[in-house]
Amino acid sequence: MTGAGPEGARTVKLRFEDDHAVEFPVEPGQTVLEAAEAAEVFLASQCRVGSCGTCLASLLSGSTRTVAGRTLSLLPSEQEAGARLLCSTEVDGDATFELGYDSGLASQRPALLRAVVTGVQQVSGTVVELRLELADEIPPVVHAAGQYARLRVPGTDQWRSYSMAGTARALPELVFCVKLIPGGAMSAYLERAVPGDELEVEYPLGGFSLRGGTGQHVFVAGGTGLAPVLAMVDELRERRGPKPPVLVCFACQSGEDLFGAAELRMRAFWMPGLTLRIGVTEGDPPDEETTRGTPVSLLGEEPLAPDAEAYVCGPPGMVAAAADRLTALGMAAHRVHAEKFVPTDT
Repeated sequence: MTGAGPEGARTVKLRFEDDHAVEFPVEPGQTVLEAAEAAEVFLASQCRVGSCGTCLASLLSGSTRTVAGRTLSLLPSEQEAGARLLCSTEVDGDATFELGYDSGLASQRPALLRAVVTGVQQVSGTVVELRLELADEIPPVVHAAGQYARLRVPGTDQWRSYSMAGTARALPELVFCVKLIPGGAMSAYLERAVPGDELEVEYPLGGFSLRGGTGQHVFVAGGTGLAPVLAMVDELRERRGPKPPVLVCFACQSGEDLFGAAELRMRAFWMPGLTLRIGVTEGDPPDEETTRGTPVSLLGEEPLAPDAEAYVCGPPGMVAAAADRLTALGMAAHRVHAEKFVPTDT
């Protein structure tokens, strides 16, 4: 899809991972994300103020500036390397960006749906598993493993974003891992949530998903970053044909915080090619199968194959450290795919 910009507008070109490209005009004072949406190009986005990193792109050519007053979740080194958050980026002239996902995800228009709470279970000292069932008809476009949904906190106008912990095969059920935040709106709601409660859900969203390739798949997750990893591992397991070798490195802060270990070990039992490393960063491990370590240190020292693909999910600092470690182990930077989990304070 192409489009010539009107007088005064700049033209932005977006290149997707599958080599498809789209062009559209950007008016002065308009962000790239706003212009894309005006052109009915639906990009992965979430916070719209530069704090979450979901709308990440790489600047290939052109000059840009950040919307005044916005503090970005990008490191200075990432910005110097060309990283841009499209929700907070304006262009000074024609520009070209590269996106780390396929064009098919940009054609998805999320649906606003009703869902009913079917289960609320505290699975660790800091994490609640929330189970919902869609009350509306399943939309024609369903989620890819790794994508997320936005949930409206009942009784408020606040929305929170959580990755699905299962594949679309489980629909109409959606499962989320919610980190409890003291004073947080969703955390407060979950204290009183009961089966039968109704929530609004915007679904599906995001550009984080499995890429092609038959080489080793490496997953590095911290805390509730486990949710999309569970979905991705399940998607690999559900695919027909030979399965690639899989390495999962997952850690939480302490034994009290640890969750999901049983689910991971069950998947390792189902998938002989899955190597599992579970750790805690502080205190004593809760059992003999859990070690002391961070998601990054669990990667070890062994070089990774050139055709490996890595998927990293967790806090921004962990994501940056994992990306550095993976490239140090021999991976090409473009084969490291990441989803930053940025907690909401309220």
